[in-house]
Parts: sequence; C-alpha cells; structure tokens
Amino acid sequence: MSRNLFTIAFAFFIAVASLSCSKETTESTIEISSPEKLDNVVNYYVEEGFYPFIYARLEDLEGNVIYEHSAVNEKLLPNTVVDGNTWIRIWSMSKIVTISVVLDLVEDGILSLDDPVSKYIPEFEDLQVAVSDEGKSLTEYGWGAREQGCPIQLVPNDSVMTVLHLINHEAGFYYAVTGFPCLDSLVAEQNLPTAKNSDELIDRMAKLPLIQHSGSEYYYGTNTTVLGLVAERATGKDLSQLVTERVTEPMNIQ
Repeated sequence: MSRNLFTIAFAFFIAVASLSCSKETTESTIEISSPEKLDNVVNYYVEEGFYPFIYARLEDLEGNVIYEHSAVNEKLLPNTVVDGNTWIRIWSMSKIVTISVVLDLVEDGILSLDDPVSKYIPEFEDLQVAVSDEGKSLTEYGWGAREQGCPIQLVPNDSVMTVLHLINHEAGFYYAVTGFPCLDSLVAEQNLPTAKNSDELIDRMAKLPLIQHSGSEYYYGTNTTVLGLVAERATGKDLSQLVTERVTEPMNIQ
C-alpha cells in the first residue's frame, strides 16, 4: 500500500474509532458521531492533488449505509459525479478477494498455508533465482541503479516456496517492469498477458527466474496471481467460480 493510501486508511480508522454504539435488545447500532471528520479526510486528498477523486462508503453487517461521501477535482474532471453507481476498477484490491478465497479454502482444510506451491504447481518445482554476476540479490539495487544488476546469473532457490509466501508477497514473483533491462527482456519474451488459459500462464511463468529467494523479504508483484492459480489447481475450479461460490454469493455482492 502506498504511503498516501495508508495515511487515508489510518485517518479513517482514527475517525471511525470514535463511533458511538447504542444497544437495543440484542443488537448494536453503529452511528458515525462526526461524519464531517471523515469528509475532511476525503476532501483533503482530492483538494491537495493526491487523487482526482475519492468515493468513500461504509456499511454495517446488514448492508445499511452508515457513511457515504465523495470528492472530485472539478478542474480535472468537470461535470463528473462519483457515487455508489459509478463503475470503478478495483485494480490490486482484487488481491484481497483472492486471498479471502484461499483463506476460506484453508479453513475448509483444502489447502494449508505451509503447503509448498509445487504441491499444486509442480511446474514451479525448480524455479531459479536471478542474482547479479557478483551474486548480489537484485532487491538490493535501488531504482536508480538497477542497470548495475545486469547481466544476471541464475542460482537455485534456497528455500521452499509456500502458500504463505504468496500471500505475504515473499515468494519472489514480480511485475513486467522491474528496472533491470536484462530481466525485463525475459519477461517481455514470455508475453504473459497473452496466455490463453491458466496452464499456459503457468508454463510461461515457469520459464522466468524469481527476483529473490522465497521467504527472504517482501517484494510486490504477481504473487497473488500465482495464489489464484494454486486455488484453481487445489479445487479443480476456475478462480471466477471460487469467487462466486465463496465470496460474492455468500455476501450477496452483485
């Protein structure tokens, strides 16, 4: 999460922490005591130019809206209304959905957080790790000095990649643009977005090295994509079907 998004989330937490709860029989009703405080948080990040718009909405367990507010930079988006009916891409928030599916599978005993990824994706059994010619981890190079990490050499992964490593972004997967030309060219050759199905995607990813040894540290990338592939292999179902069965239908999300 970026520092700005973390600040927004933290500010919301502080503001919502001041909620007042009143008990009626066996039920609790949550009310926002100072909605203007939340409004100010949302407005600030739009007015200061951090984001072109923000739409915030809080619901209780019954789906009742207890807070809703939006702010739009009218200079960037004139005559634009952002509300609950606006279609907004969730981008990497989809990672939370995939992780929720996997944790549900863990609760049902279908897989374990400590399971090796190769148990479900044997194609990843012998994945190697890219390091510099000097044997230095690529993650030690800052963005302004990543060309110095090339050329690369491949070494064996010194630990067993687990499901938990995928959840924590510690498995060693990465996005197409790493800043290392010698690594980015390998990713470009595989052209992952054009894979026709999950098996083809796995085959292409199996030809690429990891950017670090599994479990060594946090490195944001396609770890959650692989997590979804693990869920598919563990259940024999498409991830979209798993999301429907375990998230959207039970939560009545349309």
